[in-house]
Amino acid sequence: MPKWPKIIIGVTIFIELLAIFFLARIIRIKLSSENNILGISVTPLKKENFLFPQDSELKYFYEPKPDTTQTEERTWFNSDITYTINSDALNERYNYSIEKPPDTFRIIALGDSFTFGSLVNTRDTWPEKLEDLLNEHTGCKQQQKFEVINLGVGGYDVAYIAQRYKARGQKYSPDLILWLESGTGFENINELIIPRMTKYAKDRDLGFKQYEIKEDDYYPIATQALNDIKKIYGEDTLLTQIRGAWNDFFEMRGDIPILIAPLLSIPKERVTLLDSWIQNYKNITIYNELPDIYSLRVVFPDGHPTAEGQLLIAKSMYAYINNSNLIPCILSSQ
Repeated sequence: MPKWPKIIIGVTIFIELLAIFFLARIIRIKLSSENNILGISVTPLKKENFLFPQDSELKYFYEPKPDTTQTEERTWFNSDITYTINSDALNERYNYSIEKPPDTFRIIALGDSFTFGSLVNTRDTWPEKLEDLLNEHTGCKQQQKFEVINLGVGGYDVAYIAQRYKARGQKYSPDLILWLESGTGFENINELIIPRMTKYAKDRDLGFKQYEIKEDDYYPIATQALNDIKKIYGEDTLLTQIRGAWNDFFEMRGDIPILIAPLLSIPKERVTLLDSWIQNYKNITIYNELPDIYSLRVVFPDGHPTAEGQLLIAKSMYAYINNSNLIPCILSSQ
């Protein structure tokens, strides 16, 4: 494999940690105007774009602010992108009725920034593209319409994704859940990482300076926080906690079918571990045939999928759904 994809794959696990870091700064520290990470100019997240629900069981839980149009600068392409956050705090083109319309098959899309669609316009995220593909090519007589509702948020770990589903997703009575797993579902525990990263930023006065980047140390605060919690708690203890978060979600969703689609950059042993965790549950499938967005180079310099990469993910999801029994009808050929 060429060196470039190897480096990007190595960075992937820290992409969400960077989002967590910015949110940690939002919670306690006033943000400056701009930061430079991995040699890439990144616009910090803005406090006014987020909610911090007081009724959440998770201390640092956050969500996008409803009914906002948010812009983010892609400085390496000298262009801005726009997120349209609907009335239910979702990165969506539309508002969806709580009561499911007749003859509608409803899908909930879960995940972190790869599902939210960081650095692409709302219309170009894989959930939006999948919704379009399903509605354009359906031959279903049972369902006249498909809805794919995007609950993804950057920086989320498994517990936060589960909380997001509980707070926002359950009420939509989905027929299917799609979970795009970027790899952070085996590493991140936000309730431990967020306060630690904030403390490091204060104590070491790292703030928003530019750092010397080494191949194995892409972002010092993220690396230090992750490594320290592993030393303090031990990897086995952390994995037990992460598995508990997965289990909580599996039980919460009831009998609704789940399709989990891991990126190909995730080590096989992690996917095998997840496969062992789902054995006691029904209606859960792991789909291991997503396109390799890194070797195809349909990612931005920070590792997130481009609009083309998002479309490839959507087409792959569509193809699998089309050839499975997850939807009770046969779809017309694309």
